[in-house]
Amino acid sequence: MFIKSSIDLNEAAEYLQSNCLKSSRVNLERIDKLVKLSNSIKDLAVYQKDSDLLALSVFSFELVEQFHTWFKEKSQIYFGKGTTFHIPSGNIPLMPFYSWLPSYLAGNPNIVRISRRLDDTYIGRLVDLIDKVIGPIDGKMNIFYSSKYSEQLTLIASKVCKVRIVWGSYSTISTIRSKYPTEAVIDLCFPTRHSVSIIDVGNYSELDNTGRNLLCRRYIDDTIQFTFKACSSPHYTYWLGRKSEKYLLVLDFLERISGMIARSETEMGVMSTNNFLDNQSNLLQRTKCKPIQLIAGKSIYYISSKEVPSISKEQMDCHVYFINADYEEEIVNTWPSDIQTLSLINPMDYDFAVKISNKLGSKTPDRIIPIGHALKFSLLWDGQHFLETLTRQVFI
Repeated sequence: MFIKSSIDLNEAAEYLQSNCLKSSRVNLERIDKLVKLSNSIKDLAVYQKDSDLLALSVFSFELVEQFHTWFKEKSQIYFGKGTTFHIPSGNIPLMPFYSWLPSYLAGNPNIVRISRRLDDTYIGRLVDLIDKVIGPIDGKMNIFYSSKYSEQLTLIASKVCKVRIVWGSYSTISTIRSKYPTEAVIDLCFPTRHSVSIIDVGNYSELDNTGRNLLCRRYIDDTIQFTFKACSSPHYTYWLGRKSEKYLLVLDFLERISGMIARSETEMGVMSTNNFLDNQSNLLQRTKCKPIQLIAGKSIYYISSKEVPSISKEQMDCHVYFINADYEEEIVNTWPSDIQTLSLINPMDYDFAVKISNKLGSKTPDRIIPIGHALKFSLLWDGQHFLETLTRQVFI
């Protein structure tokens, strides 16, 4: 249900305070609805050539698959934790639905605040599609509203919810906690973070033409499938090793990526990249150039590892960094703060993954995965297992 008027807001406020939102038992009925919803979103994405909708449908399908795996291992009875209030960030067009989907599947009623930065019409169409698929009863248990219309509803939702999930910068999270106190059993916050990829130049140089193309395709899969920059996408890519031809290998990597973008994304009608080949050498040499859409429209800079600590937040918002590191110690000593995901050359070297995590110690990120898996949905996010967190177990 998408609230679009002050009358709807008043009714919703009364509805929330009447304690009518009830969680349900975790079962396969919602799985069937979610499969139908995933297909409907996919059809709409293809029709509108909308890469964000297409990514959401893939996320939903993967969620269904992982739910099946999780659910069949459980012999106990599970119910939703209770009313879950979502406050997603506004920098990602469909973030409200990425937050909502696991909670819906877990059997929870949901209240989702839509950032005033998002397009109500765009969001409203998707909510209408959801209501059509999940039906009127579930529809009333899942309320979406725009933050531009009601502070009161945010205060009420924070008060009555059992779980609150907040996405955003550290300052945004702090403001929300101060402005909207909650008695929620779980007040779960996912701050905006960054991620790292490490490519060993020795390994890359040994790959044949097919192997290099496959790695580049997987790297693209981690980066440009959305119109936004995901936390788990590689904001920093360390090029590790002392190969004399390292610079040429990085150029080779970029040239392959540029060709793939030009072929696949333009043919899809979803995204295009201009002037990439003309600019790649200038980018690596750090001369002035126009931003290009390699990674969500961000330009690339090739820097030494010593320069990493001096990168500001403002620079991170505008650029992606390829980093020259001759030794592992350079990576460890210049490791950026608050890294969420580390992706390694695929197939992943597990011995190296263990070694680098031991060296990083407490700075080790929550996930270490092969390149190409950074945007794959995982029930474990920032160290939190979604379904375990959003459900309660009944002991009999």
